[in-house]
Amino acid sequence: MKKEKLPDFETDEEFAEFFASHSFADYWDEFENVEDVEFKRPMRKRITIRIFPYVLNNIRAIAKKQ
Repeated sequence: MKKEKLPDFETDEEFAEFFASHSFADYWDEFENVEDVEFKRPMRKRITIRIFPYVLNNIRAIAKKQ
């Protein structure tokens, strides 16, 4: 049985949509090994905001549930 070739994708969204309904295992031999990949962390900036203590407690409670 001949399998179909992996299509070309214009965007990451197209890639994600395709593999939401297809298995990577079916196309494993079409991927290549990549070495020396460096992931960069997004820049962060600390800010200060003033909120009421009860609001902060509510935020923490919601975060704990999630």
